[in-house]
Amino acid sequence: MSRGLFKLELQQDGGRRGQCKRRVGGGSRARRGAASREKARDEAVSILNATAQNDKADADAKEEATAGIQVMAQSAMREARIENMVIAKGYRDCVVFINDNGVNVIVAQPEGGLKDADVARIKDIVMGEAGVTADLIKIVATA
Repeated sequence: MSRGLFKLELQQDGGRRGQCKRRVGGGSRARRGAASREKARDEAVSILNATAQNDKADADAKEEATAGIQVMAQSAMREARIENMVIAKGYRDCVVFINDNGVNVIVAQPEGGLKDADVARIKDIVMGEAGVTADLIKIVATA
């Protein structure tokens, strides 16, 4: 599978840049979903950066923009850790979306289908990394 590189750039503290890099491929539905997620996140970060750097914005708006960037960066890192851990457990592909309503996990369906043991294993990873309860985790298997 070919892999592209998407980058979430954070600009804070007088222009210093921190980077959170995420690899997303181009082939599977899950990977296309990840690419769409990254594009939307990059656009949101761009808007928040513009607000944080705008000399005409008030201090509260700048603070909220900076906090929003930090939340997105933390979510991106958690998503990447969960994706990597699920793949390390032997699943071919995984994409994770963390939002205010919980965590959605799209995983490549293993041979023989997604069993209860698979669901339990994935939920255990998500609960440990994202700090959410099992009822806030949705797992979808794709072919």
